[in-house]
Amino acid sequence: MNQEGNVFMDQGFIDILKKVVDKHGIEYFMDTAKCKAIVSDYTGSDYRNERGLLLRAVEAGVSNAIFEVEKNNLESCMKVQQRELHEEQFMDTDIAWNIVYVIAHVLHGVDIKEIHTIKNENGSEYDDTVSLFLDQQYEKSIPILELLAKENHAGAQIYISRAYFFGNGVTKDEAKGIEWLQKAADQGNAGAQTEIGNLYNYFISGITSEEKYTKTFKYYLKAAEQGHVGGLIGLARCYLDGIGVIKNEVKAIECFRKAADQGHTGAQQQLGECYEEGKVVTQDYEKSFILYLKAAEKGNLFAQLNLGDCYAYGKGTAKDYVKAADLYRNVLEKGRRIHKDQAQEKLDKLKELEKISIGVNIEKTDYEKKYSDALIHIKSKRYKEGLEIIFPLAEQGYSRAQGNLGFCYENGNGVPQDYVKAVEWYRKAADQGDPVSEFNLGKLKENGKI
Repeated sequence: MNQEGNVFMDQGFIDILKKVVDKHGIEYFMDTAKCKAIVSDYTGSDYRNERGLLLRAVEAGVSNAIFEVEKNNLESCMKVQQRELHEEQFMDTDIAWNIVYVIAHVLHGVDIKEIHTIKNENGSEYDDTVSLFLDQQYEKSIPILELLAKENHAGAQIYISRAYFFGNGVTKDEAKGIEWLQKAADQGNAGAQTEIGNLYNYFISGITSEEKYTKTFKYYLKAAEQGHVGGLIGLARCYLDGIGVIKNEVKAIECFRKAADQGHTGAQQQLGECYEEGKVVTQDYEKSFILYLKAAEKGNLFAQLNLGDCYAYGKGTAKDYVKAADLYRNVLEKGRRIHKDQAQEKLDKLKELEKISIGVNIEKTDYEKKYSDALIHIKSKRYKEGLEIIFPLAEQGYSRAQGNLGFCYENGNGVPQDYVKAVEWYRKAADQGDPVSEFNLGKLKENGKI
């Protein structure tokens, strides 16, 4: 698409974005729906045939890149963002660059000449060659990538490494693949450092376990220290499983949190489970619900299953069997076998829950409001005030209050620690299908408390 046909380089569109920033601030663009509305209103009939691409570009580009382009590190951030849009969002190279142009120009006042200089330094030859490689046109792409790799181009070295390690367009040579990847990693390229960590963790054999895990941890750590999402996820798993380092769940969650803040759905899902289960962090259904929601909206199927549970059992949100069923059915339709089996099981349980709820006269909205008020007290460690609300709710059969009361007795929060009473309240909540209480009962049994 040429510049004249690209709304992102249209001065009128840029002026509109400037006005939005002046009036509402850059946070406005974090709302994808608002981004779409801006483009839809502007393009109208002039760009009707390109609207789908433009809307996807805004969704992938503006809302995700908004805080990535920092003026004090403009060149690095712009190149990273362009590559992610091109390679991960499968977006046309020029479109991806132009999105980044506008973000840098509108939000940071960067001169357009400076932006063009950055693009030209990155090299269109490399971008075009990567496109050919991703299209599996190896005969055309590999000779150019090899030339660029020999000139110490880290990106080219990564792609040549993949070619040799997996035998894409060349005779498979794992040692040569690792050698090229090592060159990119030695330049400090965080993507290469993450990738070499992945190779040692999942693919490389024929070395001692100690060497394998030590190098896995070493390269994930290097990438994570640069804030690379893949490196953070890899490092988190090292801390969780003791790969090359002593197990440390606190550090693992710190890594997941940093990756989640960057929008990584797997990290958001993992962190959500930590809040739901009270693992290392204080149990907080509202936070787990928000994290599941963010990941689910981006298509993470495990998060959609967990979000369905939130709606089914009223964890962190109001019960809504219709929303729960919609989420489970979506996973059943789109998921792999591991997703489908769980989705079907959850749908079956949901049908039973719906049957149980018929004829039960419970003022849910009143219960939920009171329970939310109680949680505010408990989170602030004002246990007396919180428990004064929770006790009556639990005795009236509200499962979330029952589960929370069990948690208080288990941990001695505002009441004397009493495992017998903890089990009693957990069982009442679990009998109503509360999965967190079921989990907590299992942990008590596992730890020999019951």
